[in-house]
Amino acid sequence: MMFFSRTENLQQLSHLDAFVQQQLQRVGFPNDHRPRIKRFIKSYHEICYNLNETAYVPKFDQYDLEEKTQVVAILLGRTLEEIQTFSAESIEAHFNRLIGQEVHELENDVGSPS
Repeated sequence: MMFFSRTENLQQLSHLDAFVQQQLQRVGFPNDHRPRIKRFIKSYHEICYNLNETAYVPKFDQYDLEEKTQVVAILLGRTLEEIQTFSAESIEAHFNRLIGQEVHELENDVGSPS
């Protein structure tokens, strides 16, 4: 999302949003789940004009244990109840590893900032 916040062409972001919706429809993603999909244009506005106040853009370094538990359940494809049986240390370790993997993949896609 931060990569796309650098654009000066907002129409490009609208085209990306439309492309994502087309792909979701093509693969049969349920309509009732689509509102949960983040939009490029909304992300752009939140990053550029409301970054300190927004809840739209995740701030993983500020997540509490409950939020981390939810992320771990989603990324591991397991139930929330199952993850809640893990120790706090285990949830933290899984969260850090999973978010680290996501960041690494994004850096590979756009190039490392270092």
